[in-house]
Amino acid sequence: MNTTIELGTLSSGTMRREDLIPVFINEILRIDPNNEVATRIWCTYCDYEEETLDEYWESQSSNWDLDELFDELNDLCDLPYVSFGSHPDDGADYGYWVDWESLYLDIVRGQVVAVKNIQEISDENQLYLHDGLTLYKGNDIIWTSY
Repeated sequence: MNTTIELGTLSSGTMRREDLIPVFINEILRIDPNNEVATRIWCTYCDYEEETLDEYWESQSSNWDLDELFDELNDLCDLPYVSFGSHPDDGADYGYWVDWESLYLDIVRGQVVAVKNIQEISDENQLYLHDGLTLYKGNDIIWTSY
């Protein structure tokens, strides 16, 4: 899958299901317009009348839907060392974050090569971390963290 995942915040300042579910559905459908999970949850959400929508937000069903959307966003993220979830320093900041611990562990194991100069990149199949900010596979940029 060729996604257009961008590192960083997708939603911040709230942990309310009524704020998160629509944002997460939109993100999933942006990445995968035919996604069955997001479409099903969107249809469930849309089945409620305006006056009964609060019942959905307060229900266990919306909690399960939110969990399922989290799982789907993680499944759709095909960037190495990146996952979807809350920011390590802010539980109400949801987005795509680099798993620095796993990345550094793989540098220690020799699975990723840390380089200071991009001229040191030589193997097209090797993952390289340049200046601790940009992950390359060969000469192709996989992601950049600022």
